[in-house]
Amino acid sequence: MRHLMQRASNRDIAEKLQISEKTVKSYMTQIMQKCHARNRLEVVLNLQKGMPSG
Repeated sequence: MRHLMQRASNRDIAEKLQISEKTVKSYMTQIMQKCHARNRLEVVLNLQKGMPSG
């Protein structure tokens, strides 16, 4: 999630985690479905709402 919050691309995330870009896309699809989000921005906004402040 940290990489997503830093606006990393799927390719960047894949390289950092040493997995395929296709795997990242699959995970993103699953995350968006679970968050009822239509796009990456909505996922990030949902994550920020759930994060403790400070």
